[in-house]
Amino acid sequence: MDRFRGSAPARLDEKGRLKVPNLFRPQIEEAFGREIFVTSITGRNFLLYPLGIWRALEEKLAELPAIHRAKNKFLERVNYFGQDAEIDGQGRVLVPQILRDAAKLPADVGIVWTGPEVVSREVTAAGIRATRERLGGRPLLLYDNYPANDNEPGDAISLILGALRNRDPGLRDVLAAYLAAPELPHAASRLTLQTTAAYLADPEGYDPDAAMRAAMAKLGGADPKALDALTTQQLEWGGWVNGRNYWTRWEANPEAAAGRLQDPAYVESFTWTVDRYPGRMMALWNLSDVPFRNVLLQYMRRRLAIARVIPLAVEYRARVRSGDPRVAETVARIDAERRAWKDDADARRIVEAFLTAAQIPSGSPR
Repeated sequence: MDRFRGSAPARLDEKGRLKVPNLFRPQIEEAFGREIFVTSITGRNFLLYPLGIWRALEEKLAELPAIHRAKNKFLERVNYFGQDAEIDGQGRVLVPQILRDAAKLPADVGIVWTGPEVVSREVTAAGIRATRERLGGRPLLLYDNYPANDNEPGDAISLILGALRNRDPGLRDVLAAYLAAPELPHAASRLTLQTTAAYLADPEGYDPDAAMRAAMAKLGGADPKALDALTTQQLEWGGWVNGRNYWTRWEANPEAAAGRLQDPAYVESFTWTVDRYPGRMMALWNLSDVPFRNVLLQYMRRRLAIARVIPLAVEYRARVRSGDPRVAETVARIDAERRAWKDDADARRIVEAFLTAAQIPSGSPR
């Protein structure tokens, strides 16, 4: 098939059908037939894929890991907007209703936007102005996906504890509204959202590090050991978007941990969890903000539970590969770790999810 060249106008008719330009239609139908997948990524334009091309793209995406964040976000959006269609005898394709509705919005209806990325590392006033211009001057509501952590499955083994950063002080002059999306569980956001509140109260004078210190002092209460422990944990889980120590559910869950058992540096990183978490967790028990404390300790117990079984999982795999007859001994020790969490149903669930993903059997009834 010849490559497409040039451009051609296209429009929707009154029934929501898009006329495929005659410049391209014969080549498409000859090479791929009339079946089409119609979708969008932003809702602001239409993307038409010959169905064969779309299926090939799906196969390529299927080769990526299940926890691949960009892949999952892309599929979430194209499947939300997408629909199979067919070029009719007059060269028309019916556009999905959700996309037609977006195209018909009155000029004064605002748009909800997450910034230049789904979770934006930086949002500038200039970027907001440019986006509004592309959207015909519509008002923009910034749906800031920080500190959202994609934890709908509820199996994350870390939290997002960083201060809000890289938000232009001039945003309030160009936005109709600002909405901060919390992480799950919501009580985990009580630290980070205090920094968001500090930014919104004084965008020009906002200092993220000072705001975080003030937030930790408020949640920490009068116990200096609790505040020291919170400061340490905040450093571990307080990275900024897509940087070091920024852990969403996609990077930090039982399946992801099981998938990295062949990474020595990753496995080693859990060693200090076993050594340091118990004492740190005892100090954190005296935090004054009880809802935040309870969630923080719950997620630290999850990570500790996996940290204790990871070296046994590595040992099990090595002994299976080498035919070592002591495999049963390792399985028995793994089962002992399972039983160690019998009084903590949440941590036990996370351990079982990890062992299932690592394909490690149980040597006894659970």
